[in-house]
Amino acid sequence: MNKPLSIYRGLPQPIYVLFFSTIINAVGIFVYPFLTLYLTRRLGYSALEAGTYMTFASVLYVPGSMIGSKLADSIGRKPVLVIFQLLMDLCFLLAGIFEGSEA
Repeated sequence: MNKPLSIYRGLPQPIYVLFFSTIINAVGIFVYPFLTLYLTRRLGYSALEAGTYMTFASVLYVPGSMIGSKLADSIGRKPVLVIFQLLMDLCFLLAGIFEGSEA
């Protein structure tokens, strides 16, 4: 059992970082099916509404990644992470404030 894995020993550190970040991203993408179930069963959205929201989020991921990478190249990774983390926190705060209100 140890022999097949031995070929992966001694690789450069960026390879290991890439491997673990890929696993973390894959686990993060696994949230989408559960979010769909939450939207339909817990919040009462129709399948069409939940599918529309999930499609919208998936489609926006691509240009968002491109814009984020361009910003990271121009102003640096840390400021981009801090700015967008704060924006995400603000969105969570607003979602918590408006939860349960009639739209």
